[in-house]
Amino acid sequence: MNTHPREFRLPFPDAIEAEQPLLGAILNSNDAYWRVAGFLKPNHFADKPTARFTKLWAR
Repeated sequence: MNTHPREFRLPFPDAIEAEQPLLGAILNSNDAYWRVAGFLKPNHFADKPTARFTKLWAR
């Protein structure tokens, strides 16, 4: 008998090195912002200052 839950998902790894260039692109280009604005949320960021900053632009 299998005692493991059916939907076992590992958390995503932190990728701060990937977050920084994304934030830079968003700050540099309005087009980059609009490409991700519909789905990118503050909880997608591992870096806490970046997450707080994304809350500001979501207003």
